[in-house]
Amino acid sequence: MVMTSEQRVEASELAGKGRSPWADARRRFFRNKAALMGLVILGFVVAFALFGNSLAQWSNEELDYNVMGQIVELGGPSFE
Repeated sequence: MVMTSEQRVEASELAGKGRSPWADARRRFFRNKAALMGLVILGFVVAFALFGNSLAQWSNEELDYNVMGQIVELGGPSFE
């Protein structure tokens, strides 16, 4: 069957606009709860890697030389 130009226009209007592969992948990704949870966890890891130094209680550059070598007294197991 040969379609006329009017039939082609009508058929294309009924078909609607198709989705691109990226739009389809994005839709499938955001419907997957496990993938979203992984994205959130990855976001926390990246944020902590970037801003964790400003949240740290102690400086990475500062060493307490008086405590070095006292691992037994300070960090050993306790029998009390």
